[in-house]
Amino acid sequence: MRWVVQLVLLMITVGLISAGCDSVTDSNQLADESEPYHQAYTESLPFSDHSHIVSENNLGVDWFSDETREGGALAWVTDYGAPAGLGEYAIELSTVDEIASKANIRYELSEGVSLGDVTELSYWTYQHEGPGLAAVSYQLYVVFDDDSWTWLVYEPYWQNGVANPDPVEPKIWQHQSDIADEGIFWSSHTAGGLDAGNGGDPFYTLDDVVGFETGATVTAIALNLGSGNPAWTVAADGVNFNGKVFNFESLATPEDKAECKNGGWENLVDEDGNGFRNQGDCVSYVASEGKSRGGGR
Repeated sequence: MRWVVQLVLLMITVGLISAGCDSVTDSNQLADESEPYHQAYTESLPFSDHSHIVSENNLGVDWFSDETREGGALAWVTDYGAPAGLGEYAIELSTVDEIASKANIRYELSEGVSLGDVTELSYWTYQHEGPGLAAVSYQLYVVFDDDSWTWLVYEPYWQNGVANPDPVEPKIWQHQSDIADEGIFWSSHTAGGLDAGNGGDPFYTLDDVVGFETGATVTAIALNLGSGNPAWTVAADGVNFNGKVFNFESLATPEDKAECKNGGWENLVDEDGNGFRNQGDCVSYVASEGKSRGGGR
């Protein structure tokens, strides 16, 4: 009789072990089944996963347009498309046929970055209308230990040291890259060991400026057109500062949960311009009345 009881206990034990194995197997199957969804979500992203969306909502928050003068204009447009991975919109900068007109958009860093620590600078440019050398400039606002300051100005057509339109092709997106390592800049002011260039030479690399040992620190970046660039229409996108890529997109802020559904979340941002990671992220933002921010794409 004892051996019968032992046999029954053994059978129960084996059954429990078997059931436990089945539970683990089911769990693995669920993990495997969730992976394709994750993969599909990743591949469906309309933007590069490292980009930060900049919409009209960002103006007055961390991007500013107060340096744009009469005759200058900024617009989020789809007229020229956008470089791969940067959505559908780009930012257009334009001027009227007056020397003083100017279009400018500026991003203020939350913390200053030592110029010697700037390792990545690049952006995309598009020339729609203007002379052969027309292109938006990429500028760094630099302050020095003595509180003097300047804008370091990168312009594509100056990159061989003379005013040459060759680096600027019309009607096509061009990637201005390796600026931190190879780009040459002129200085808007005489400061920090630099002489003002007034739109041209003398030119400096970032290494040159760091070499003056005057404590150069970047506190803002900008895209600029003018003054001195009348009747130009150009565009830019994918502005990279030290690995943070700014993607200009015209996106709305959701006011109703229904706007987040059926893929609607992909074309929406929170009031800081951050995109949503998924539908739930978007719905949470609406439900919390904006207290739950977007996770960023």
